[in-house]
Amino acid sequence: MIIDSFENCKKYYGVHPRFKEAFEYILKTNFESISCGKYEIEGENIYINIEEYETKTVSKPEYHKKYIDIQFLIDGEEYIGYCPKSELIIDDGYDEQKDLGFGEGIVDFIKLKKGIFMIFFSNDAHQPCMAVNTPNKVKKVVVKVRIDG
Repeated sequence: MIIDSFENCKKYYGVHPRFKEAFEYILKTNFESISCGKYEIEGENIYINIEEYETKTVSKPEYHKKYIDIQFLIDGEEYIGYCPKSELIIDDGYDEQKDLGFGEGIVDFIKLKKGIFMIFFSNDAHQPCMAVNTPNKVKKVVVKVRIDG
């Protein structure tokens, strides 16, 4: 897991072959003017989901096998829980199509706010969308970067 501000994102270009393209797209795009939905940058290798939702008070940690997540907020704030995937008790039912599985575990919460991004790799479990004090509305971008292919 990586957490940092966008002023430092160039430091991470070499972490994965697709990060440079993903971060350059992020830096040049005005996400406040874009509607919610899925937007392809490099087909299924790099795409963006823009979401609006109300934060939750209860959820489970999740994980992915095929994609790395780069998550950041356009508006609002939320907590995101984190723990190594190896510390989760994995639920049955990983969804290959959605690249999404859940588990039970103890997470540490980090506040995600505007100007900060978090990167979650396949060995990272994360529990997004959590309310800071009370549920509130957020607008968020999740960049999906295919690990291989």
